[in-house]
Amino acid sequence: MQNVGWLFSLWPVFRRLYPDKSERARVAQDHAGYFNTHPYTADIILGVITNLEERRARDGSVDREAVLAARTAMSGPLSALGETVFWATLGPLILTGAAVAGMASQRWGWCVTLALYLVLFNFVHVAVKAGGLAAGYRKGLDVVAFLNRWPIQKWAARAAWLGLGLCAGVLVAAAWKGRSPVGAVAAVATLLCLRRKWSPLWLPVVAAAAGLLALY
Repeated sequence: MQNVGWLFSLWPVFRRLYPDKSERARVAQDHAGYFNTHPYTADIILGVITNLEERRARDGSVDREAVLAARTAMSGPLSALGETVFWATLGPLILTGAAVAGMASQRWGWCVTLALYLVLFNFVHVAVKAGGLAAGYRKGLDVVAFLNRWPIQKWAARAAWLGLGLCAGVLVAAAWKGRSPVGAVAAVATLLCLRRKWSPLWLPVVAAAAGLLALY
């Protein structure tokens, strides 16, 4: 799935380590198999594999099987981590925060929202990619222990609840401004989720039910 992009990213490393084209092609073929992970955490693996490939070419302290095993072992967990942190948490959180800021402008609100979202989200994920690449290369396989010291899952959970709080603020403001019963019901549902720690999956159900009631 991502093996072509993966090889493209490793190619400068192979050109530096293996001047002989046939040897370079042989090593590159090892990485032509299946590879798939989250695009924003892939750079951590890229840094680790670059470190291992340098050791493999320099003194043979790492063999082919160890390199490929490390790549496979890290791709799954980092894929799940990326999905949780970026798609399920930071993306909606930053978009909601940008929407709140955009509501302050009557005329250019949509421009403010779009600009803030693009700037903030891209800054965060590019910084994570750059930092992940550097950490993976510097620490090698020890990067796993390094990542385990960071309470990433706990931060993601708190950020998700912060996003729900921002959503509640947006809905309350919209309900007050437009005298919308749908917005009011959705805002109350959001606040209940925050108060009672209910699953946020109930939010679209309650909002849809409120919309149908208001329609009829």
